[in-house]
Amino acid sequence: MKRITFCIGLSVMSLLGYGQIGNEILTSIALGKYSVALEQINELPPSPELIQFKAIAFGGLNMWDSAVVYYSKLTNIDTQLAKKGLARCYESVGNSSKAIDLYKQILADDSLNASIITRYANLLRSSSLHNQALEQFQKLIELDSTCAKYWEMLGDQYKAMNMTVESTTAYNKAYLLNSNNLFVASKYFAQLIKSNVPLQ
Repeated sequence: MKRITFCIGLSVMSLLGYGQIGNEILTSIALGKYSVALEQINELPPSPELIQFKAIAFGGLNMWDSAVVYYSKLTNIDTQLAKKGLARCYESVGNSSKAIDLYKQILADDSLNASIITRYANLLRSSSLHNQALEQFQKLIELDSTCAKYWEMLGDQYKAMNMTVESTTAYNKAYLLNSNNLFVASKYFAQLIKSNVPLQ
């Protein structure tokens, strides 16, 4: 996500011709030097384009209230970017209901965004909304049934719902797709044992 934002920012900065200071801001953000980036941004006259970078920098510093202020200002400039940023902020401060609502809105316009579906599904699971979480993990499998990580996450969800057969099947798929992942292998074999499959 940060790389995508970085690339967007790179094109914005080059278009606006901020020159050396623009490159310095982008470098600072890319290196995670968010305090330095804020100082550099403050050297420039205020502009709508710089709001995005302030929001990213405040988020990087875990200053969620300030990040919310700047992501909110982005709403009229780039609604989707603003919603994604706000969802992450609310998720980070534990305001799950607001984050869930925003993720729903984002997916209504961008239903194939795997990274958003993943965040949304994990948030639903941590909020004990297991049936809704399961739907999202199943969507990930529909998007890419060859991704071992998606099968593992689906297995985790089935396990959270005490669906032993289904979780075992999902872990098996993850294991077959990436047999070098010993963590997945241990989950798979633990479920086999729980299902009373003969030890050999």
